Amino acid sequence: MHTILLLLLALQPVGSSQPERNVLLRETRSPTPVTDKDLRPIKAPDCRNEAEVQKALQQISYGEPGDCFIRDVSAFKRR
Repeated sequence: MHTILLLLLALQPVGSSQPERNVLLRETRSPTPVTDKDLRPIKAPDCRNEAEVQKALQQISYGEPGDCFIRDVSAFKRR
């Protein structure tokens, strides 16, 4: 039993310990992508005049997000 242990110890590489090898491995890895973050779009600015409201209503009717945010709900009913 002791001869097997001595043989295993003799076969170990000399000069670097296990923690030093781990550091070298960590430096050669590529960066990991971030998966636990979500990106939220910025809030659209408020519509300032009737022309912007009409343009945003037309974009919304096509299923696209509007260029500006319509604060007045009655704009949807006027259409």
